[in-house]
Amino acid sequence: MTFIYNPDQGAAGADKFLSALGFNTGDGVLTATMNDASTVTTDLDGRFLVDVVDDTTPQLGGDLDLNNSDITGTGNINITGSGTLSGDLTVDTNTLYVDSTNNQVGIGTTTLGEALTVNGNVEADNFIGGLIGEVQFKAKAGEAITKGDPVYISSFDVTGNSPVVAIADANDFNKMPAFGLAENTASLNASINVVTFGTLSGLNTSSFSLGDVLYVSDTGTLTNTRPKTESSLIQNIGKVQRVHPTAGSIKVGGAGRTNDVPNLNEGNVFIGDATNCAITRGLTLDDISETATNKHFTASDNTKLDGIESGAEVNVNADWNAVSGDAQILNKPSDITDLSTHNVTELADVTSAGSGAIITSAERTKLAGIATGAEVNVQSDWNVIDTGSDAYILNKPTTITSAEQTKLGHITVTQAVDLDTMESDVTANNAKVTNATHTGDVTGATALTIADEAVTNAKMAHIATGTVKARTTAGTGDVEDIAIATTFKTALSLVKGDVGLGNVANVDTTNASNISSGTLAEARLPSINADNTTISNLTVTNLKAGVLDTDLNSVSASDDTIPSAKAVKAYVDAQIAANATQYYA
Repeated sequence: MTFIYNPDQGAAGADKFLSALGFNTGDGVLTATMNDASTVTTDLDGRFLVDVVDDTTPQLGGDLDLNNSDITGTGNINITGSGTLSGDLTVDTNTLYVDSTNNQVGIGTTTLGEALTVNGNVEADNFIGGLIGEVQFKAKAGEAITKGDPVYISSFDVTGNSPVVAIADANDFNKMPAFGLAENTASLNASINVVTFGTLSGLNTSSFSLGDVLYVSDTGTLTNTRPKTESSLIQNIGKVQRVHPTAGSIKVGGAGRTNDVPNLNEGNVFIGDATNCAITRGLTLDDISETATNKHFTASDNTKLDGIESGAEVNVNADWNAVSGDAQILNKPSDITDLSTHNVTELADVTSAGSGAIITSAERTKLAGIATGAEVNVQSDWNVIDTGSDAYILNKPTTITSAEQTKLGHITVTQAVDLDTMESDVTANNAKVTNATHTGDVTGATALTIADEAVTNAKMAHIATGTVKARTTAGTGDVEDIAIATTFKTALSLVKGDVGLGNVANVDTTNASNISSGTLAEARLPSINADNTTISNLTVTNLKAGVLDTDLNSVSASDDTIPSAKAVKAYVDAQIAANATQYYA
């Protein structure tokens, strides 16, 4: 039904217009009365408002068609039933965006690439399905941490309800295993994300090669070299995906466990202890049980093996006829062909050959006197106390004193003597025996004499410096040490004539007035006082070389030379000539 309003309502030829409108709430019929009293009715069939009141919770009796119009307001829209939205949906620009055309939803973004695209972190109790991207967990930094550092869980922050992480160290059992790599750089107590699985990008991987396996190092960094020491725990934490100084990436994996057999020092094994824990050490005989066929190697076994020559074999019976094997006799004499017709009766019948030689009867007797198992003699040592040493002396007699040893030195092999009596007799000189015959400088049997000129300077007593052997004491007696400078000089009473200097005058040559003629060496001249002494006939030629400077072009910086008149004139003339404009007559 259409109602037309005509503004020319009273004019001639004007259309009909609505004069009155009535509605029967009982049957739902709407009656329109026109200006000409005609009516038009329509049955609304329940699609009508019974009453319009101030209803805070209005309800629709059917679908709401906005007819390309908007619903605006500042209140909330609460829907308790299900709702269907056929077009796109945008909540607060990009908080929630629904693309109905491509069936995609965005949270925090309107740029969609998947069925659900989230710009930011997603937190949920569970997630079911495949993942693309890294797996992370939030933590608190227990120390300053740099992006890419391997970290372990050091404690738990109860207040913040998050684990505390610090830098892992393969050489410290308490700092392993690493639970991932730091996703960002964080200071102490700051929030940090840890990548436990997936790709971590934006790293400097220029020190590695593409595909390198990365381990937690002994210094808290990443290394492409597997740690070697026994104390190091081995953890493969990732692999290099891209090599770049700033945009490198690592595929993280193996977090939360050491994933390799620990290192083991040479000679050690892994063995359980009393607490059922594995320890590392070398095996001992106590770790091995003897069986019926396998026995321990004892110390006596080792001694026996030490006594066997290298390459030694079990003895076998030699066989003259053997041509191979251990029984073969090497280097057999070639002239013996038939022992039944050719008997060897003399050494001359056999020729020594190779490294072996024929022994003589004397050598055989010597060998017969050597006991089985005899060893080469060693020097016995009285002081050795090790009974196992070859130098140890068995059944040593009680040692004697030094005094007793001196007495024994005077006894001959066949002499029987009372040592105590001998000592007293020698002291008292009452047991003198005939002098033995002496040879050398002192000779004789009963009376000892010294041969002429037998006492040399080397055998005379030492004398002091500046002395001679002589005698100044009156009468005959022993030789005396005489001082040359005093006693000996006085005793000689020498005069000039005694030494050939009779014609030499007694003149003091240190006084120049005592010199009448001749030349004295420089060292004999006394110092000359120019104030009191006149030096005559001194010419330039008498000056010492180097005193007179005849060339002033090169002069000394000290007053050690005297310039000559000629040199001074030459120097002044040169200066005037060079600076003529500066001098005026």
